[in-house]
Amino acid sequence: MTEWTTASMMRVLSRQPDCRPEPWPCRWPRPVLGWLVLLTHVLPTSVAAEIQPVPRTVISVDGPRFAATLSTVDQDGSLTFAVDQQPRPMALADLVVWGSPCEGPSGCQVLTTEGSVLAAQQIRTVGQQLWIETSLAGPITVPLDAVCSIVFQPSGDPLRRDPWTMHGDAARPDTDQLILANDDTVTGTVVGIDPDHVELDTPHGDVRIAADRIALLQFQAAPGQPVDQGPPGILVGWYDGTLMHVRSLVLTTSVQATLRCGARVSGGQPADLVCLQPLGGRVVYLSDLRAASYRHVPYLALPWPLHRDRNALGGRLRAGGQLALKGLGMHSAARLAFRLNEPFRRFEADLAIDDQAGHKGSVQFRVLTHVGATWTAAYQSPIVCGGADPIPLAVDLTSADAICLLVDFADRGDELDYANWLNARLVR
Repeated sequence: MTEWTTASMMRVLSRQPDCRPEPWPCRWPRPVLGWLVLLTHVLPTSVAAEIQPVPRTVISVDGPRFAATLSTVDQDGSLTFAVDQQPRPMALADLVVWGSPCEGPSGCQVLTTEGSVLAAQQIRTVGQQLWIETSLAGPITVPLDAVCSIVFQPSGDPLRRDPWTMHGDAARPDTDQLILANDDTVTGTVVGIDPDHVELDTPHGDVRIAADRIALLQFQAAPGQPVDQGPPGILVGWYDGTLMHVRSLVLTTSVQATLRCGARVSGGQPADLVCLQPLGGRVVYLSDLRAASYRHVPYLALPWPLHRDRNALGGRLRAGGQLALKGLGMHSAARLAFRLNEPFRRFEADLAIDDQAGHKGSVQFRVLTHVGATWTAAYQSPIVCGGADPIPLAVDLTSADAICLLVDFADRGDELDYANWLNARLVR
């Protein structure tokens, strides 16, 4: 076990810095729904009745977790859940997360600059807009300047798929760029997109390439693109793998939302949503803060960096077959410290080995708090192994002015020790 002394921690902080898993959404695929319609001629009406929303775990700022369906979201930020068909109101600021997002589809995905991932059935350019037909939310029109990439053929391997379907993993190219399915690259300026082709203006003339030959289209960053300075917004996950980063959301019998890029959404129904996670309110995520220090101590020689909202490999955070949108990925043995510049009540997270490790990997999580001039051991987990359910953690931060997260070796050295601090957050 790696030891960190009080003296070494004080030296670090004195320097100034430059759930339980959800079930897979229980909705029949669209083709099966077609068969159900045909079967209404021979089966009772109740068999083909409209599928009801699925209860999903609610993690709130205060109180125990509970399973509920999401009924309504009002413009003023008031939520209504249904628990055993009884309404249960909650303020949006008091919600940590409801449900968990779905994996993206095997088909086309449009990534916007503000962090949305839109599962698309068809796309086409209309002037300076990209028209997107979605399976659940209806048509959405997004300014081309707000589109950073389009994934035409996502890989089935998460290690290859995640860098393309996540934001910020690679710098935007200096010009529009097509990566073909055979790994060839074509650069130029996108002239137009239709459901079957992408047309580029290249130094050698216009090129028209079939969509089924394209793996990825990356757009050049628009110069002087405005940055949304509004509130952090809400992450909204849909059953088809769509993830929307919205500035406003109203849910009644349908979904009305405005993406942070300004695109409007009007369609879908409550049962189409699988995840709701506000950014802001009474929760501050450690992945959004600057750390006072990070140090990794290799078992042999390979260093591992800290990853924010990603696992230790740089991919999406996965545990128990479910995705998490916020959190920290660390590899044993590592230490991560934060100053607390305002009073917080608790530190909370769910602890797990990332699914990328399979049933391998084993670590021990520890949390230290700094009060006055003393570091105190506030939490030590049992040995956490790959494939185990995430462990909820809550640490009291009364009077604490700093916190330190540690991941230590356990069994088999550091083999596949992909430690996830899922939804690691400070609670006001």
